[in-house]
Amino acid sequence: FLVTWEPITTFSRADRRGTFTKPENLSVWHIAARPQFEEFDVEIVKDGKSKLGVNVDNLDGQSGLLIRRVDPGLLFNHNASASECSTISPGDKILSVNGTGPTAQAMTEEIQCAQTLRLRVCRGSAWRATITTRFFTPSLSPLRWPPVLWGNDEVYAFRSVTNEVQILDGTTLKLLRRLQIDNVLQTSVTPTMSRNCPTLLAAFCPATTTASPAMVRLFRDFGKAGENKVLQQPFMTKAFFSAAAWVTMRWDGMGTDLLVLVHSSELSDADMEGRTLHGQGGNGLFLLRTDEVNEPIASLYGTDGVIFDVQWCPDERAEMKSLVVLEGPQPAMVSIVSYRRGKGELNKINLGRFGVRNCLRWDGHGRSFCLRVQSLRGAGVSSEAD
Repeated sequence: FLVTWEPITTFSRADRRGTFTKPENLSVWHIAARPQFEEFDVEIVKDGKSKLGVNVDNLDGQSGLLIRRVDPGLLFNHNASASECSTISPGDKILSVNGTGPTAQAMTEEIQCAQTLRLRVCRGSAWRATITTRFFTPSLSPLRWPPVLWGNDEVYAFRSVTNEVQILDGTTLKLLRRLQIDNVLQTSVTPTMSRNCPTLLAAFCPATTTASPAMVRLFRDFGKAGENKVLQQPFMTKAFFSAAAWVTMRWDGMGTDLLVLVHSSELSDADMEGRTLHGQGGNGLFLLRTDEVNEPIASLYGTDGVIFDVQWCPDERAEMKSLVVLEGPQPAMVSIVSYRRGKGELNKINLGRFGVRNCLRWDGHGRSFCLRVQSLRGAGVSSEAD
C-alpha cells in the first residue's frame, strides 16, 4: 500500500464539488503487479458530459503520448470495469488513436474531434496503482505520518483521527472498530509477523491539563469486540509527569518490547532537518515489556541529560536483547543495555565517550554499530565493535 496526502489549498473550486463538501485529500493506493503484455487496445466512447480524464506528456512529439495521471473521467470509468490486462495506468504510452499517430499533435487532434476513440496502448511499468479508499484530512503533522499504519501481516490497518484510532480491515480499509483515545497524537504498530506475538498498537497522548499527564497506552485484541464497537481499555499504560511534548517509539524485532524516548520541547524544523547537534534527542527513556511480569515498565535514563539516539540490536542471541544508547552531554557517552527476555534484570555497560556524536546505526547482522554526527554543520564517523 502507498499513502499520499495533498494539502486542501491545492484543490480547485471544481474539485471541492460544492461549498460544504469536504475534499478527500488523503489517498490509499494498492500497488500490485500487472500482467506482462506489451501492447493492447482500448475503446472509449464519449458521452458528451465527462472528460477523457488523462494527463499526458508529449515526450519528443514523435513517439506517442506518455500517460502521467488518470483523473476521474472516461478512462477512470473504463479502468473500474475493465480486466487487469486492459487497464490504463500512469507510465503507459498511447501509440495511436483511431490509427492516427505516432505524432503527439495528430493524436491530440483526433482525441478532440472523434466521438469513438480506439487507443493503441503500450504497457509501461510492470506495477499497477489503484486507489483503495480516500479520507478527508485537513492538516497533517509530521508526528502523524504515516496517517495509516499496517501491521506486517496486514490483517488490520490503523488510522488516527481526533480523539480516536480507527481500526480498519487491512485489505479493504473498511471501518471495523474504534479505539476511544482522547487527545491522541502519535501511534506505532508492532513490526512482527509471528503468530506468537499478536499485533500491538502504542498510542501517545500529550498532557491536556496538570491533572491529566502525558501517557503512552498499549492496546491489543482488536478482533474481540463486535463490528463497529468501541474499544477503550489499554492493557498497559505509562504516564509521564515531566514535560512530554512528543515521543519517539521504537519496537524491538519481535514486537514485544517498546522503547519510548520522551521529548520535552516541541518538534521544530531544525530538528526535522538535522541542523542541531542534539538531533532529535530526548530527555527521558523508558522500556515497556509486554511479556515481563515483575517489572514491565523500566526507566532507563532520567530527565537530567539529553539522549541523542537509541537503537535496538537487530539480532537476538540466546534470548538476550540489547540496545545501544547515545547520551549527553557531549562528547557523548555510549552505553549498551542488555537483558534476557522475560527475566527482568537489566545490565548496563558504559563503553566510553568517543567524541561529538549524535547518531548511531547497527549493521544488519547486529555485530557492530556506527557512530556519526548528523548535522548540516559537518559530519564525522567512528565505528565501534559490539
